[in-house]
Amino acid sequence: MRSFLSHAARRAALALGISSLAIGTARAQATGGVKRAGAEASAATSSAPFQVGKWYVGPRFWGASGWGGTGFGAQVERGWRSVGDGENTLGIGGSIDRFAPAFGIAGANYSIITTSAFVNLHFGVGEASKLDPFVGLGLGYTRVSFPDEVFGVGATYNSGLLFNPRAGVRYFVTPRFAVQADVGYGIGYLGAGGAVRF
Repeated sequence: MRSFLSHAARRAALALGISSLAIGTARAQATGGVKRAGAEASAATSSAPFQVGKWYVGPRFWGASGWGGTGFGAQVERGWRSVGDGENTLGIGGSIDRFAPAFGIAGANYSIITTSAFVNLHFGVGEASKLDPFVGLGLGYTRVSFPDEVFGVGATYNSGLLFNPRAGVRYFVTPRFAVQADVGYGIGYLGAGGAVRF
């Protein structure tokens, strides 16, 4: 009887040991899976074209304006926060542009300067994609100024607030540098430029 109990105890201990080993292995696999999933998600986030917390800075050029001529300036944008299912991202930024009209009043070398703050919604199109499409809204101020000799005194024409809806796309030539194209209503209707991410 004692031998039978001893044998049963050994079998129970062996079964308990096997169960503990199986549970430990399952937990390790689950933990490893979570870590791998987290690493994959982190890698996916770091490879997205537009990223939360990153800065995008670069020049831009404008054309196709009612003033004629071309404009040039610079903009800066920062990834602000993810929205929706986490694939889309809001960016906030600002810009300053100067426009050189192709026509004007004799003797008047007047200038148009626009400053603007904007919010863009960037659409996630896949982690491996180099494309960064976006739509946005901006609010700024346009100052159109003439020199004193035109009317005898300094003057402004059509200066005031500027509402700027826009849409565009960036294409990342390298992981840090992108070329950009915009359409919208502002200092010009068609724009092109670039952005460096850091």
